[in-house]
Amino acid sequence: MEDKISVYIIFKSDKVTVENVTAWFNNMTFFEPIKMRGKILTKNRLQKYNSKKFLDGIEKELGAGDTVKLSVEDSENNFSLTKGAYNEDIAWVTFDLSYYIYEQNKTGILKFIDDFMQKYDGIVANACSLQDEFWQDNEDIDYYIIKGRSLENIHTKQNPIFPEDTIVDIEYNPGHSHIVNGIWFGSCWTMWYGAEYFKYIPKDILLRYKHCYENRELDNGIIRIKLYDNIWEYDKPENREKQKAFRKQVGIDEVAHRLMEEVEQNEEYDASIEINSGEFPHGGIRSITYYYDDVGEVIAKSKAVESRTYELDKDGKIVWSEVKKLNN
Repeated sequence: MEDKISVYIIFKSDKVTVENVTAWFNNMTFFEPIKMRGKILTKNRLQKYNSKKFLDGIEKELGAGDTVKLSVEDSENNFSLTKGAYNEDIAWVTFDLSYYIYEQNKTGILKFIDDFMQKYDGIVANACSLQDEFWQDNEDIDYYIIKGRSLENIHTKQNPIFPEDTIVDIEYNPGHSHIVNGIWFGSCWTMWYGAEYFKYIPKDILLRYKHCYENRELDNGIIRIKLYDNIWEYDKPENREKQKAFRKQVGIDEVAHRLMEEVEQNEEYDASIEINSGEFPHGGIRSITYYYDDVGEVIAKSKAVESRTYELDKDGKIVWSEVKKLNN
């Protein structure tokens, strides 16, 4: 099956207005819809697309409650808006586009995401191969067997819900994702970060990351990081290493796990990143400390020669930072 590009744009739900939603669907020019779906518009069933009916129905859809789900599609491509699926404050615009459409519209697709993130105060966005996204997050061993995929180098673990079953341990996959309260934490081909995301990972840490094809600051302070050049070359060893390095250097998993309360507090744990919440001397409500070796790589605290500590306020702004040389 031909691969596709998968895109997620995550932002505050207060941007979901009739005017904005109408603009998003009108500005989506990558394919001609042939079907549509909406909670009120089609009673959650796919129906033949009618442009006037769809656009006229947006106001009713937005007024029908806290949860919104609108989508259009053709035989290969789709574009959708979801609000309130994870919590009432978060909304997602997502789309999957065929290999052909991506190759014909590379610049336009990236510009669409750039513009959306900048104009609508996006929190985080990502773009990657749809097939790779699926397999990096797939825990079902049987599906590997059904699809004839090798289990070599695949890590497994006991199913925490059904202990008699074994599942894939996706924590070892360089491109696996975590969704915490509607916010995406992961590592893939291209990623965008806005001001709201800096509550979790400081802007300075993201801008410092250099083991990638591109790291740029766009208008409105949006950061765009492209780990490698060609979206379809995700399985090259050097590109997998870039995914792993990004996770480690910016602390993707440590932050996500802490937010999910999956990491037990253990004073003897030799952390490479420490995260604490509370009231701090310079007015911050969260403190994050990263530990580095002598070449600037994140490393366990016991082996570190330098630490960088950040205090963040409620908006994710750095209110104080400190660099310390350590004697280990």
